[in-house]
Amino acid sequence: MSASHWRDAAGALASKAPEWMRARASAELHIGGFTQARLETPVLDVADLDDAAASTAITFFLIVAAAGGAAVARVQCKRGAESALVASARANCGPAIRHVDDENAALMRYFDVFLTPPSAIDAPDGARLVAALESALLESSERP
Repeated sequence: MSASHWRDAAGALASKAPEWMRARASAELHIGGFTQARLETPVLDVADLDDAAASTAITFFLIVAAAGGAAVARVQCKRGAESALVASARANCGPAIRHVDDENAALMRYFDVFLTPPSAIDAPDGARLVAALESALLESSERP
């Protein structure tokens, strides 16, 4: 797999994600059923999921966001789950992550993930990300 080919593979896999995962990701802020604002960073809300489902959704979200060229992605989570979810994101999406800002996650119930530019992800790391995405999609069929 070439250094840029992983992005195409991730894009093709993203279209196979189940609705329960895709519906939690947005580039818009919705309040009361109305779009309030377009956001500069994609946001994933996993606050209502158990830790295993949240981890699966985060893996999908971060890899697809990185492949799409996002610089930052935000994950909203339930109180008390942030440490485990950050650790899972680092383990599953390591090559795609430059830095995780989780300093205020316990208070604010979200953490920001600064992503590696897709052009800086080499072929072996890209293949690893695609494999992690495939695994997440297999696991997702058994979730909500």
